[in-house]
Amino acid sequence: MAAFIKSLSRLLGGSSKPEPAVYLSAFGKHPGWNDHLDDQGMDTDALVGVKRLLYVQGISQNIDLGAWDKLEPQTPDTPVAAITSLEHFRHNYLWHLSPTNGTVLMAGRMWSSVDGKGRAKYPMVLCSQMNEMPDLFASRVVLPFLAKVHEQCVAATSAETVRQTISSQRDVLRARMKEPLTLTPLTAKELVAVAQHPQMCASDPGSVAQGGAGGGFHRVVYQFVRGMAIYRPVSGSMNKSVSIRPEQVRLPMCGMAPNDALLFWLRFALTLLDKGTSILVLAPDQPEAPWVDLIAGEPSPNNLFCIKAGPKNLPFTSDIPYTLDPSLVRAIDTHIAHCNSVPDNVALPPWPGL
Repeated sequence: MAAFIKSLSRLLGGSSKPEPAVYLSAFGKHPGWNDHLDDQGMDTDALVGVKRLLYVQGISQNIDLGAWDKLEPQTPDTPVAAITSLEHFRHNYLWHLSPTNGTVLMAGRMWSSVDGKGRAKYPMVLCSQMNEMPDLFASRVVLPFLAKVHEQCVAATSAETVRQTISSQRDVLRARMKEPLTLTPLTAKELVAVAQHPQMCASDPGSVAQGGAGGGFHRVVYQFVRGMAIYRPVSGSMNKSVSIRPEQVRLPMCGMAPNDALLFWLRFALTLLDKGTSILVLAPDQPEAPWVDLIAGEPSPNNLFCIKAGPKNLPFTSDIPYTLDPSLVRAIDTHIAHCNSVPDNVALPPWPGL
């Protein structure tokens, strides 16, 4: 991760804070090419790094090693918890990167595709890089925009049409940078809605009746506090020069649309983890797959196995029966009760010491 962050710092110009900027790139497979696409719009070190981690290493290694081929298929009526695998790529993602001199946020979309020879194992991937842009721009503008670019790329029959599409749509996206957005932080009531959602409360609705959180939410917070302890703020900042293992969780959407769930869980993670942590959140844009995968740290191919693995192989963190310290449960419930008592649209108060 340290090398990735350093390359971003070089890209963003030393110690000076970068100006707002938006980029659009594409890679992967398309029928216009007999193999992988020529690089389209790979104009920054950060975009090159995303392609390397997500596609060249992550997706390619899972395909080459047959990791997803070993997953058993299931019938269309399989319950969510019993799903073993997803047949298709159709995912959106947000990727928070924060070098010392500016914030970079990636937003992307991938879908199952084929090359000119009909080989269908790899996806096509769109990726937009945003420098110093609000997260709402990524979720409310860029992700829906990429869904439309996805449709245009699928309709394109030649490499030249894809090139023209990426080039023209990059200009269209940049023109939308000045669109007004009501910029709001994660609110206390949004957190309460997730903490008390039925997907978090199946095992112990009693605590919710008392104004606290469901047991699933306790487990999620526990995993951020304990399982991701190395990424928690310590003395003001995490030591980014140390190579540390990535950690991941699988999170329920709790009734949210995929793009809203991506934004919520990214914002949630940033309330508990150091702001310099690389945080990748992916969500299938498939109704049978209501989950978000979150990876803290530079993702390895093993982490990205989650892209097509169902909950039978990678369960919801909210369903894992951790043994929780009662004091942690009480602290979480007290915080949720407090959040429930504040007016609507009030920003989430700081977490208590966990």
